[in-house]
Amino acid sequence: MKRCFALFVVCAFAAALPLRAEEPKEGDKKESKAPRKLRLTKPWADLTTLTEEQKVRISEIHAEYVEKRKALEEEEEAAIMALLSDESKAELEQYEAAKKQAQKERNAARRAAEKGESPSTQPSGR
Repeated sequence: MKRCFALFVVCAFAAALPLRAEEPKEGDKKESKAPRKLRLTKPWADLTTLTEEQKVRISEIHAEYVEKRKALEEEEEAAIMALLSDESKAELEQYEAAKKQAQKERNAARRAAEKGESPSTQPSGR
């Protein structure tokens, strides 16, 4: 009886080993996140007759083209930056810094409004 029980425990343990999930590697942190709920963009999100498989495939196609669009925009920016003179590059840098500062001020004003404070009580950061 003891042998049968011991054999059962060994077999159960051996069967469970392949089911154990691998530890995520250091570089795989992004993939180890819990699966997010699938969200489609419009107009696909409004279709009620899509199967789960179609939804997954549409999401994969969309993600693929988002990456392609991003790469194309980076290529466009690199080509334009190569065309600009040093003076134009400096002007662009000033424009982007001013835009970033304006965004910081809008965010500070929004946070102050959420807290019920007036924006003038916030330090300007200048």
